[in-house]
Amino acid sequence: MNSVVTYTHSSEGSWLIESSANPDKLQISEFDDVQGMQPAPRPLLLGVEVESLVGWDWNNDPLALDT
Repeated sequence: MNSVVTYTHSSEGSWLIESSANPDKLQISEFDDVQGMQPAPRPLLLGVEVESLVGWDWNNDPLALDT
């Protein structure tokens, strides 16, 4: 992961926005692979547990124009 930003935080948990310039280094098979994403934020956020996941492959989005 290149960055992690807190989007919202409450007593029930937090929404985080994470980005990776090289998604091949993430251990996920799809962008909804919660189990595969578990180890990714832990070097930055000790003890964090990923409960749900939403993702988008910007690298292959034709409208992102390689950004």
